[in-house]
Amino acid sequence: MNVIDKYLGGKVVGKQKRWMFCLILLIALGFEGFRFFYWKNSYNILYYFALLLIVFSFLLSFKSLKVGHFSNYVLFFALFPFVSVINTISMGESYTTSIIQTFKTSALWLVYYLLHSYNVKERTLLKMMLYIGIFIAIVEIIQQFTYPHILFGGYSSEDLQNGTTEELEIRNGFIRFRCHINLYFTMPFILLLLEWIANRINAKMVLLFVFLTISVYLTLTRQIITSFIFVFFFSLFYRKKIRILSLVLFFIAFAVILVNISFLVGGFIEQTRDEFGEDNIRLLAANYFWKESIKSPLAFLLGYGHPLEFEQNLATNLHFYIADIGFIGAIWRFGVIFVIFNYYLMYKLFVKHKDTTPRYIKLFVLYAAIMSIMIYPFTSNIMTLIWPILLYICDLRIDRSPLALQQV
Repeated sequence: MNVIDKYLGGKVVGKQKRWMFCLILLIALGFEGFRFFYWKNSYNILYYFALLLIVFSFLLSFKSLKVGHFSNYVLFFALFPFVSVINTISMGESYTTSIIQTFKTSALWLVYYLLHSYNVKERTLLKMMLYIGIFIAIVEIIQQFTYPHILFGGYSSEDLQNGTTEELEIRNGFIRFRCHINLYFTMPFILLLLEWIANRINAKMVLLFVFLTISVYLTLTRQIITSFIFVFFFSLFYRKKIRILSLVLFFIAFAVILVNISFLVGGFIEQTRDEFGEDNIRLLAANYFWKESIKSPLAFLLGYGHPLEFEQNLATNLHFYIADIGFIGAIWRFGVIFVIFNYYLMYKLFVKHKDTTPRYIKLFVLYAAIMSIMIYPFTSNIMTLIWPILLYICDLRIDRSPLALQQV
């Protein structure tokens, strides 16, 4: 890791290492031990405890909180979703459940203020992303060979005992594990690696980039792979002056994809063709939730919140899932006001603050915007945490803080 330390300006030591460990632990708890096979539902109490600790720490340091450039957005995203509970009640479901589910996301936004309070360095956050990325890549690759003997990304022992499991899906000849969603925390670092390589080729950097990119492919999720490929090629030409190195990388990547296109995406093309040859469940779900959203002006503006029983019935009987329909699902759950502000924030990061937002974060914003058609980037789970982290990094760059990296 010496080459990484060189680019990041040194190792993570002292209190910085403590904050890095706390964030990794929080993410691991939020992802149920990175979808650990023997994870028990009773362990989830640890995640709730961690969220309460975040709120408690926020309240303790409230008087001395540093107000960042994105504080208003953070407060809005943390508080506004609670308003949707009004419509949850109108559906005859418990407001308590909806409040608890909303709290699980809203508490994560407060991490933005804690990062400011404890002066966490940008390299600490990037190292956190790197370690998670390496772990996920190792898991994704090794378990392709050890299946059905796996530890991560399968189904819990409780699911097995209850008989509520189904076979893990095979796509394009590979097994699709459930731990692939953790890649959301890795993508900013992968895009940072791409920026470094595009400026100067380094053998170790290239190997690390290829290693982490393999885990992108092994998500076996078309939206993730397509978004990444688009951003990859976009990044090579998103410059004031196109470098010869960018052109070389473009032609190498294009040649590799072209030569191996049948192996890499043949199964995806066939799957897409089959889906559009029959009733596509995603389109049916999007149509259903859109019509439900516009039935009531109040629901359209504020969303329905978290009516879990209603959603469970739709999933069981019709196989309609909110997570499958991107921004339409977000409108149904949080309302169009929330979604508009989400996109406006991405616009500000990519356009209005283009001179101060780090390039790798702008690329991540583009990646998230493309994915939002099917996979909404401002979700209602631990994946939300990436946004307060990235907004905090943007604050450091705007303030030209010594806590920020100077090379990118």
